[in-house]
Amino acid sequence: MFTTYRIAPGLLLSLILVLAILAPSLQAQTVDNVDEAFLRARNLAFDGQREEARQLSRAILEIAPGYTDVRLLIVRTYMWDGNLDNARSELNTILGQAPYQPEALALLADVEYRSGNYDEALRVVQLAARSNPTDIPLLIRRAEIYRELGDYRRAHVVLNQVEHIEPSSSEAARVRATILTSSQNYSLTLGYGHDRFDAIFDPWNSMYLQLGRSTPIGTVLGRINYANRFNTDGYQAEIDFYPSIRPGTYGYLNFGYSDSFIFPEYRFGAEIHQALPKAFEVSVGFRHLEFQSGGVTIYTGSLSKYYRNWYLSARPFITPRDEGVSNAYQFIFRRYFSDPDNYIGLRGGFGFSPDERRLVAGGIEEINLLRAHSVGLEGYTSFRYNLLGFASVTLWNQQRPITNEYLGSLSVTAGLVWRF
Repeated sequence: MFTTYRIAPGLLLSLILVLAILAPSLQAQTVDNVDEAFLRARNLAFDGQREEARQLSRAILEIAPGYTDVRLLIVRTYMWDGNLDNARSELNTILGQAPYQPEALALLADVEYRSGNYDEALRVVQLAARSNPTDIPLLIRRAEIYRELGDYRRAHVVLNQVEHIEPSSSEAARVRATILTSSQNYSLTLGYGHDRFDAIFDPWNSMYLQLGRSTPIGTVLGRINYANRFNTDGYQAEIDFYPSIRPGTYGYLNFGYSDSFIFPEYRFGAEIHQALPKAFEVSVGFRHLEFQSGGVTIYTGSLSKYYRNWYLSARPFITPRDEGVSNAYQFIFRRYFSDPDNYIGLRGGFGFSPDERRLVAGGIEEINLLRAHSVGLEGYTSFRYNLLGFASVTLWNQQRPITNEYLGSLSVTAGLVWRF
């Protein structure tokens, strides 16, 4: 006697859908030939499907645990994703079985270099060079490590060795140029700004001259700001200090003074920045502006993320007031190219930012704008190793106090930086 079971149509349809979803994943993990599966995993990785490539590679390693090229592929996918800790773990597995595997050592040197562990990176690259002392990429990495350690003499010696092996090496020329930049402790910046409004105000003009000095304890910047607003000339003196507190931690201190009504009479601020795992950075601090009509303290912070050649940052500004709390936000999105001195970016904001050097006259009431919006493009480029340029274009739309009328404006800035 047999019992007949009936499956509800809805349940049957659900089972079919689940199997349809899981089928590609199950098929991807099927390994009949490890070499063919490795080629499939490589293609997945190069097509941007890195998680799928890792899953297939893990399946290969279940069958062939000593297949080093497969594990190296996993390492590369983690490095492409910026996951240096997982990449290091996989490399340690390889080197635990083969301590002098040259490709694993070269990749581990890259991981430690990108992690900022320069002493460890130097130890690894020297170990890797034992089997191939004339390998150009290893020599270039070694020169870069010496540069980061501040040992410019040894860096030049290694680059001379590279150019002896390959006289036209563009990589050696690039690193040598960055060493020249790293050894320059002073910078002189000249900047210009122009603001044009759609009503009420005549155009505003501003300039600043800034001298910077890198020291063992941090960077110091002295700046003189000039502005012409409301047919009035005004000057402001400022000093910034970025102290190095410990690896991954630095600060920001600012103080400014002006006897002109078109600038705050005093301004000062402080902030601490902390690097986090996975290329994140956070900060917390404040800005204080003191006008003839009163003072205001603005609390701020930031959350930033570096991903390959991209940089994203969000920053709030919180201003306690008698009427309540005023909030403002600023966002930055940048794409870097050959180095940090070459990028283009998009920035936007809602509300008042005390870090914008375009303060209007009138005092504290101008900070409490009812509504303000901005969006702009920015760029920074190097013309040569010691000469850089920057420019930005920003559109503003802000609601004025008292009248509540909206005022639109276009802000253009440009400048040059000379390092010496």
